Amino acid sequence: MSQKYLPGQPHQLPRHNNKLASYKAEHVLFDVKEGVATLTLNRPERKNPLSFESYAEMRDLFRALAYAEDVHAVVVTGAGGNFCSGGDVHEIIGPLTKLDMPGLLAFTRMTGDLVKAMRACPQPIVSAIDGICAGAGALLALASDMRYGTARSKTYFLFNKVGLAGCDMGACALLPRVIGQGRASELLYTGRGLPGEEALSQRLEQHCLQNGFTAAQYMQLDSLIGRPINEYLNHYFFNHLSNHLNLFMYLPKTPFIWHLTSGEHQGFDAYILIYKWNRDSLFKLKSQYISSRVQNLEYRQIQLQDVNTAQSQAEKETIRLQLVEIDKFKSKIDELIAEGYDPKLDDGVGKNIAPLQKKGLLRAEVLKSTQLTKYLNADW
Repeated sequence: MSQKYLPGQPHQLPRHNNKLASYKAEHVLFDVKEGVATLTLNRPERKNPLSFESYAEMRDLFRALAYAEDVHAVVVTGAGGNFCSGGDVHEIIGPLTKLDMPGLLAFTRMTGDLVKAMRACPQPIVSAIDGICAGAGALLALASDMRYGTARSKTYFLFNKVGLAGCDMGACALLPRVIGQGRASELLYTGRGLPGEEALSQRLEQHCLQNGFTAAQYMQLDSLIGRPINEYLNHYFFNHLSNHLNLFMYLPKTPFIWHLTSGEHQGFDAYILIYKWNRDSLFKLKSQYISSRVQNLEYRQIQLQDVNTAQSQAEKETIRLQLVEIDKFKSKIDELIAEGYDPKLDDGVGKNIAPLQKKGLLRAEVLKSTQLTKYLNADW
């Protein structure tokens, strides 16, 4: 790795250069490869519940990570197709009913200290969630910096189901910051499960609203894709994508999803998958998807004809710019077709993506200038 800071004498501060690659965990699995630590909850026969010992070990481990120079990121996951089912009923809940007040306070502090240690950890923590993610397990995910779940994942804040306050381990403070006050209140009050596809649809809605779409426009998504957004995400998007995730194994540094865009006004955007991208896809992109987008924008123009509010005037101008942008985008597509652009997966990513980058159709540049020249000059 190239040095990216001013030269000088390395520090010799006591206990600041710990290495955790050789750490042997007792109650969880812990592994460090290429600077990424993977912490795996490993009791798959019972959906990976937590014990007193695993709580304490993870608390101490996340505290130690603050001084670990060989760890740059942390992934938390579970073994056997589930993330974590929460505190073990037999090893934690049962014994807790017999403890005195100082003992209950000590346990409460230990669970809270785990969450605080995760939030204070300088390395980014990513929770990889599959299957059940419940109770204290949901708090592990919530205390992480990022959470990624599969379609079959389901998250439960079950505290009220077992007679506990929903604020257990800081849920009331952390959850509203992640999903908003209203949705957080519903999950904490009812204890209902949050499916993976619902969580994604909520993120999609939030992203749309933050980027200027109105609630009414977001509601039109169902009609545009021909089915409810939750159904699409669950039965089409996830299933379709999961069939091809093994590409990551063979193309670890290759962008297998490309973002095409007409430009800054977002007249037209599309995500294409390299294993489905061919000349026919190019024709379909123009004749079906772009045409549909233009029709929707023109229909919206008609709706706004007799509306003269400041907001409608701004929307009219945005649509005008988007249509101009799309027209230029279509011209670039026509140029590619006329030039004989015929992408094939066997030709490699570089050859297929270079013409798109040259035309300025990509949201972000993938190839360096030397690579671009090399692939543009290659024989098809």
